[in-house]
Amino acid sequence: MLELVYQEANIEQLFEVLTKELKRDAREGNHFLYSHEDSFIHFYFYKLIEGFDVFISNCKYKEDIHTQRLPDNDPDLIFINIVRIGDVSHELVDEEDQKHLDAESQKRILIYNGMYPIETLFKANTHFQSLGYYVSKNAFTQLMPDHKSVFRQLFPGTEGLAYYTFLPIELNPLLDDVFHFREKVIGSNPLILARALEIFALLFQSIIGMLDKDDLNGLHYDDYQRLLKIRTVLSGNFDQKIVIDDLAKEFGVSVSKLKRDFKTLFNSSIYQYHLNEKMEEAYRRLKEGKQSITEISMDMGYENPSKFSAMFKKIKGLSPHEVIPSH
Repeated sequence: MLELVYQEANIEQLFEVLTKELKRDAREGNHFLYSHEDSFIHFYFYKLIEGFDVFISNCKYKEDIHTQRLPDNDPDLIFINIVRIGDVSHELVDEEDQKHLDAESQKRILIYNGMYPIETLFKANTHFQSLGYYVSKNAFTQLMPDHKSVFRQLFPGTEGLAYYTFLPIELNPLLDDVFHFREKVIGSNPLILARALEIFALLFQSIIGMLDKDDLNGLHYDDYQRLLKIRTVLSGNFDQKIVIDDLAKEFGVSVSKLKRDFKTLFNSSIYQYHLNEKMEEAYRRLKEGKQSITEISMDMGYENPSKFSAMFKKIKGLSPHEVIPSH
C-alpha cells in the first residue's frame, strides 16, 4: 500500500511525499506526472487568483493508495472534490466509519473546511479522476460578490464541517470537457480554468438553491461520531426491531435531526440501512452453509422463514436456497 501523509492544501508537501514514496521525482512545474507500466499518478495544479486553486487528479496504481490529510487549521479555506470516475472512501481519523464517494452514486461532491483530519482510500488498479478546488474566503468574495454570505452560511465558525451533495446533471459535460482539454488540447490551461470556473459558479448556484430550500445538511465532527455509534447499533442487533424514537432518545438528538443526518451521510433511511445490513449478514451466513434457513431467519428477527425468504429475494435478487452451497 502506498501511504501518503500531508497537510491539507500543502501541495509542495504532497509532491515531496509522493517523490519519497515512489522513489522518483516526477514533478514538472506545478504538476506531478508519474507513470510506470500500467500505473500512473497524475496531479495537475492551476492557480486562477490568489486563494483559488484548481487541481485535477488522474490516477491508477498497482497498490491501494491510502492518504492522511491533516488539518490546515484555516477555517477560511474550503476544499471541494468532485468525482468523475472511480470510487474513493473518505473516513475520519481514529474512527471506524467509511463514507464512499463514487462516480456511480448521486452524491459525488465533498465540500469541507479542512478543520479535522480525513483519510482517503483509493483501491488498487482502479481508475480514479476528480476535479478539486481550494478556495479562500477572500477569493470566494472576489469571484461571487453578490453571494459572499454563502461562505459563512456553509461554514459559520471554526468547527470541522463537511457536506456531501449531488452533482447537478448539467455539470457532467463541463466536467468531461476539463479532462478532454487536459489530455487532447495543446495550450489547454486557459480552457481548463475557464471550464473549472464555470463548474464552480454553477455548483454554487445549485448550493444556494439548496440552502434557500433548507435541503443542504452539513455534518459536524460530533454528528459523525454519533452516527458511527448508531451505525454500530444497527449493524449488531439484527434480531431486534429498530425504533427511531428510542434511538433518538438514547443518543440525545431529535428524531428529525437523526433522520436527516443519517440520510446525509449514508444516503439511506435508518430502516432501509438496517434491513440491507441484515440481509447482507444473512447472505454471509447462507454462503457459509453452517446454519439452516430457519435458524438464520430467526437470528434476523423473522419468526416466519417464508417472510424472511421473500424479503431476502426482494433485497438480494435471489432466494436463500440459491445461496446455500451445494454439497
